[in-house]
Amino acid sequence: MKASPRSRSGDEMGQVNIMGTLVLLLVTLTGTVQGGTLALPRPSNVSYTLNETRCQLDVVWAPVRMEGACDVEYRSAIRTGGNWVGDVFFTNTSRTVQVPLGKEVVFGVRTVCQKQEGEWLNISLPHNGVPGTGAVNVSCVWHIERYLECSWLRGENASRDTNYSLTLWIPDLKREQPCTNYTKQGGAFRCAFGLKYVWTELSISIQGNSKDIQPVCILSEISGEGRFPVRLKTPSIVNITKNNGGVFLNWTKPSLWSGMNYDVEINNSGSAIKPTHNTNMSISLKPKARHTFRVRAKFNNWTSDWSEVVDWDERDHTSCIPYILAPLCVAVLTVVFLIYRKQIKEMVLPTIPEPRNFLEQMFDGEREDYSKVKPAPEDTKLS
Repeated sequence: MKASPRSRSGDEMGQVNIMGTLVLLLVTLTGTVQGGTLALPRPSNVSYTLNETRCQLDVVWAPVRMEGACDVEYRSAIRTGGNWVGDVFFTNTSRTVQVPLGKEVVFGVRTVCQKQEGEWLNISLPHNGVPGTGAVNVSCVWHIERYLECSWLRGENASRDTNYSLTLWIPDLKREQPCTNYTKQGGAFRCAFGLKYVWTELSISIQGNSKDIQPVCILSEISGEGRFPVRLKTPSIVNITKNNGGVFLNWTKPSLWSGMNYDVEINNSGSAIKPTHNTNMSISLKPKARHTFRVRAKFNNWTSDWSEVVDWDERDHTSCIPYILAPLCVAVLTVVFLIYRKQIKEMVLPTIPEPRNFLEQMFDGEREDYSKVKPAPEDTKLS
């Protein structure tokens, strides 16, 4: 037997009452529903520590309770230069993050629930030291799998006897490494040390020899800040041989990575020929002409410097022989003249004897003649 229309209406009213009760219960439990939007509280009881040598900020806060409403999450980021960077979501009530000191830095954290977010709780990091004393114009280049080299200038308000120290921190490895290979020229500093890693997050801290010097931190991976410029090891052309219609190049492989590409440039044209995955290439050339070659490595967005230029010359040099022989002959004749110039001078200009020497020799001969005359015997003398 079919149910009457009145019975159906009663069932529907019962379902409505149940749903209404559930909604009221949810409102009673949370007490935070206002016009369909959750009023999420900000994290409280926040504390933090800042390690300037490691450029590391550790932040801890009390958990936010939203019983029955959702599983609370948190969102945190760093604001530097007006932009929020390093944005992440997580459920822990703490976060460890690398911060770029030497500029205005704000750490922010907010509560997240049902895809809705509360207000930011902001922490402005202090600027220790005297303004204008920290390192400026800091530039670091990572020659990957070999070394990292950084250079910087003394701060304009730092004294002339200010020295700086550079420390590398690798968060993933929990490794702290000071730099010892320093060079200094006036107010310019440079330091390099071995760093044979493929890629990892790095922090560079540059501190002064006094607490008055502001610390500066440079990070390798902060969106909006840019990574350290990375340079692959430069390949070198090790062999070039002639083949049919051109040459065959062979060069070294700067890394054991797979997927490495190489650009080969001819005659400093500014544009490379088609890249190759191999470490050799056969190239067709215009005959009886001079050509130059150089090669560089590429991996993702990283490149190496160009290799040293290798020259290949097939021009006919017979027409240049007279221009080579002429100065060569002059040089040979000059050498011969210098060696035999005394004999040549005597042949051209005979030596004229000096009168003084001639007279001295003549008188010396006469004196010798007189000395040889024997005196007369006594019995021949006149009485």
